[in-house]
Amino acid sequence: MRIVSADIGGETRTGRELAHLSDEALLALVSRGDEPALGELYDRYGRVAYGLALRVVRDRALAEDAVQEAFLGVWRSAGSFLAEQGKPSTWILTLVHRRAVDLVRRPRRRSFRCSPRPRRRTDPSSGCRPPAPSWSRQAPSA
Repeated sequence: MRIVSADIGGETRTGRELAHLSDEALLALVSRGDEPALGELYDRYGRVAYGLALRVVRDRALAEDAVQEAFLGVWRSAGSFLAEQGKPSTWILTLVHRRAVDLVRRPRRRSFRCSPRPRRRTDPSSGCRPPAPSWSRQAPSA
């Protein structure tokens, strides 16, 4: 468990003091800028969020990015959460899933090497092209 303290409105809260609060109460605190409340939510849902993101993106670093961006979204938009529309856990994990899907759909910025030798314009393989993805059954071109 994370032990963090913050001075919010003259009152100092620690992570241990937040453990008994409901998710809805934590989101209300987060909407008022309570960092330890966000930490408590992360402690509760960070592992599940990472697992979800990892299943979507299939890359550990991208999964970490998706979770970080999603919890930043929780921080920024906690005030927009409506308890009548669902549970906080569902809302948080939906944010994680959306960020992960966004990362998968983002154009790939892979580094690859171009052939140092110039090619003729009539050569269909002229120009730089990234290598075939590892999941592709296409044989690499020579």
